Amino acid sequence: MTQSFGNTWWGSEWLKALTHIDYENRIPRGKSYAKNGAVKNIELKGNIIKARVKGSLSTPYTVTIEAPLFSRSDIDRLMEELMSRPVLISKMLNRELDPEILSVCNQLGLKIFP
Repeated sequence: MTQSFGNTWWGSEWLKALTHIDYENRIPRGKSYAKNGAVKNIELKGNIIKARVKGSLSTPYTVTIEAPLFSRSDIDRLMEELMSRPVLISKMLNRELDPEILSVCNQLGLKIFP
């Protein structure tokens, strides 16, 4: 079974953002490691994502991704804008992340991808 990544608009945007900062072409290697089960112990703490990876060396290594951190005022501005768009809130309550949220963040000058 072939596993694919970035199947949602959100996942696609994450991969695109990472690809734009991937100067050493690590994304294809990372996809291969993930497909083969080499990515272990994924931890999410605040805006930091860490994972242990069993690469070609005998000792696993740690990969860290830091997502942009919103200030309290950023969160307040985003919440105020989202509250004016009840359709977006209802979709989130149904576990759907509407792509319009990215537009809202862009309009507010909020960077949500690394």
